[in-house]
Amino acid sequence: MAAVAWAGLSVLARVVFPQQIGWGEAPIAGLAGLLVVLVVVSLLITLWNGRSLWNGRIVSLVRTTAVGGTPLVAAAACVGIIIGLVSRTGIGTGVPAAIIPLAGNSLFLALLAIMGCSLVLGMGLPSAVSYLLLATIIGPVFTDPALGVPILAAHLFIFYFGMMAMVTPPVALAAYATASIAGADVMRASLAAFRFSLVGFTLPYMFVYRPALCLMNDDGGPAAPLAVVGAVAAAIVGIVALAAGMAGYLNARLSWPMRLVCFAAAACALAPDSLSILGSGFSFVDLAGLAMLVGVAVACRRQSHVAA
Repeated sequence: MAAVAWAGLSVLARVVFPQQIGWGEAPIAGLAGLLVVLVVVSLLITLWNGRSLWNGRIVSLVRTTAVGGTPLVAAAACVGIIIGLVSRTGIGTGVPAAIIPLAGNSLFLALLAIMGCSLVLGMGLPSAVSYLLLATIIGPVFTDPALGVPILAAHLFIFYFGMMAMVTPPVALAAYATASIAGADVMRASLAAFRFSLVGFTLPYMFVYRPALCLMNDDGGPAAPLAVVGAVAAAIVGIVALAAGMAGYLNARLSWPMRLVCFAAAACALAPDSLSILGSGFSFVDLAGLAMLVGVAVACRRQSHVAA
């Protein structure tokens, strides 16, 4: 019932205020109208019956929303101070000016520099604050045509690495919290967290080099379904192979030669390659990585059967 009322109020807001409210803003206006209707109806019923219909639920909802939103508002205010310092000191233009020349020679080097800046600037910050800060300082780098990165993939790249700062020494707040709970050494816990999450460092690069993972093509338009399937399959193969090589285990313990084969399979699947098979996003290099991973998996399966 509430969903139907929300939809009706959204359409009504669009029809009554066509110049001010578009279809994108209509659901927000409909939600606001629904809240107003609920409050008004609750007050009328309260006046009629002499007691509250909601038994304090609306008051509790407003209080909970205020308590939950206060830290975000305070953090956003702090980010505003940082943004002001960045704009006045020239850091906002200095960082792009230092990174953009790298793009002319190598996109990979530019992404490495952006990754380092994102990890440093994201240290000790919550997710929303980290993204606001990174989008302000590093976001303009991706507007340079020399990079040629779709804007959605670019922002996912910086946001992902801003969050990876939570498990990257020397300031790894997530690892610090875990170490305090477990009573473990802080630096050893942060190094272990970094080692376990190292596979995740490859995913943002795949957002850039395989934009089909973001349902986009190289120009930022919608990607073909076959290209999306190929990109997802290549990502799965590369991540599984890299995780197996780093952990030294894939249904059975891996010897060093088998781990090297896993690293080679991960390199083949994760490396950018424009020679796709019939536009599928899956190239011959990817197939080579898949073949190596399957070979290691079969060998491990036989090894586990022999051990059993």
